[in-house]
Amino acid sequence: MSGWNTYILVIKVGEQVELSIRGRVVGVEPGLYLYVGSAKGRGGALPRIVRHISRVKKKRWHIDYLTMDRGVYILGFFLIQSIRGDCESTLSRLLAMEYPYIPGFGSSDKPSDPSHLFICRSGVLDCIIGVYSIVEKADCTGELVFVDNGALA
Repeated sequence: MSGWNTYILVIKVGEQVELSIRGRVVGVEPGLYLYVGSAKGRGGALPRIVRHISRVKKKRWHIDYLTMDRGVYILGFFLIQSIRGDCESTLSRLLAMEYPYIPGFGSSDKPSDPSHLFICRSGVLDCIIGVYSIVEKADCTGELVFVDNGALA
C-alpha cells in the first residue's frame, strides 16, 4: 500500500559500531534500537525499507552507515500511514520521552527533532508493544502494521 509514508525499524546491533555523525564519532552499543523515518515520495515506505534492509547501497543517510555494518540486523518494522501533520517528528518527540536516544542521529533535516534513533533496553516484544502505544498516542495514523523479519521466531 503506497499510503504507508512513515516507518519505524526495529534494529538489533550485535557489537559496538563507531559512526561519524555531524563531525563527531558516536559509539552505538550492542542492543535493540528503534529508528523512525519517513518516505513521502513515490512508492512510500516499502521501497525505503527494502533499501534499509539491503547491505548493497551507497551511504546516503546516517542509518545507512549503521545498517551496512555486518553485526546489525533489521528484526522487523512498522508501516505507518500518516493522515495528518508530520508524524515522523511527532513520533520522534514521543519516543524521546520514553527511550534514551543518540542525539541528532538521522534528524539533520529536522533539527528540532531530538533524534531518529532510540535505544530500547527491554526485550523485542516489549519494544514492539511500546512502539504500538506511542504510535497510538501520536494520533497521526490511519493504519499501523508490524512486519516480523524473524525477530519473534
